[in-house]
Amino acid sequence: MLNKKVSHLFYTDNLVLGGGNQYFVDMINAAYRTIENILVVTNNHGFFKEDYERLRKKTIVISINRINSQSLAKFFISVQVQSVLIKKISIFISKILSPLYFVFNAIIFVRLLKKHEPEYVIASNGGYPAAESVLAMVVAARIRRIPSVLTIVSMPVKRRWYFYPYDYLLDKIVPGFTNRIIVNSFAQVNALNLVRGFPKNKIECIYNAVPDIDSTLVRNKYQTGEQISIGVVSRLSKDKGHDILINAFAALSLHHKNIRLSILGDGPEYPYLIDLCKKLKIDNIVQFCGYVSDYELKFALSRLDIFVFPSLWEGLPYIILEALRAGLPIISTNVGGIPEVVRHMIEGILVNPGSTVELFDAMSFLLNDRKLINQMAINSRERYTNCFTLDEMEKKFNNLLYELANNPLII
Repeated sequence: MLNKKVSHLFYTDNLVLGGGNQYFVDMINAAYRTIENILVVTNNHGFFKEDYERLRKKTIVISINRINSQSLAKFFISVQVQSVLIKKISIFISKILSPLYFVFNAIIFVRLLKKHEPEYVIASNGGYPAAESVLAMVVAARIRRIPSVLTIVSMPVKRRWYFYPYDYLLDKIVPGFTNRIIVNSFAQVNALNLVRGFPKNKIECIYNAVPDIDSTLVRNKYQTGEQISIGVVSRLSKDKGHDILINAFAALSLHHKNIRLSILGDGPEYPYLIDLCKKLKIDNIVQFCGYVSDYELKFALSRLDIFVFPSLWEGLPYIILEALRAGLPIISTNVGGIPEVVRHMIEGILVNPGSTVELFDAMSFLLNDRKLINQMAINSRERYTNCFTLDEMEKKFNNLLYELANNPLII
């Protein structure tokens, strides 16, 4: 039972652990700098063990039953129906029922807000529209006349052709009902404006940030003749581009013998990527390290010489900031907010997503210029120190909360 009036209610809807969770917890920790009475609400099993570990203060976390198209789609997939067509039709029907889910969730959240009476609501989403229950929380907050903030940590998708009127209405309601929308890159600001019609003056960019590490974990200079360790850290899924990196690395290994590739992370593509390395006969110089915790990651990055990130679709991934913090030269695709953080030929090299040739050329270029590797390493560390410390992010978020407190919602 809550024995104090809730000051800030934070809501998120998560299915898997990722960067969205980290941003969510960072905002909670930032709020604790100036306020005390925080309530966290999430879907069932939406707040993970790692999230609890990262909280600076003991926080009340409650779960709530909500409904969305993804949960129903999974149900239809699990049902033992022989016809693939029937399953596809069922999944499609579950998606077009989105307006009903939205209304249902909004009713649930209105009752929740009436019970706890928070002064402010912070609703955190992955992409947009992503988890529509988060958007329903924004509507519920408006109904209860509570100021709200919506955060979006990945790029928005285009309006669905088969559901255009509903998406259009959603895009009018959401920015109109929330006091401010927070994103973690200016690429998202532009995309929300161009793709979904959000007014730019309602959106504020607050970059991701990561806490600093011990200086002994910052990369040391590469010494000529040593083996070069190239590494990637991300979930092993198709959109992360690991197959493109492996193909580029296989070609690279024909010209550079003293290299190795470390792949950190786990996911559904693991069996395929293992087989691909065997097929290309590079399994002896490619190491799959599996999932690594935040604590282990700091040490893992300190053992790399070059960080590569071949992802096809991103907002602003934390791992890029962690690579900067570790003082690593970075080769990355120029997607989402990454070009705002990694400057081409300063902290690293940017390539187009999906290009094996460009990835090969970038790695080869760095391997042939060891002085550039060292200079980019120095630049990366300076970039982190000057722009992406956790203290800076928390100050910006608290300034926004202060502004929100002094500019209540006009009904």
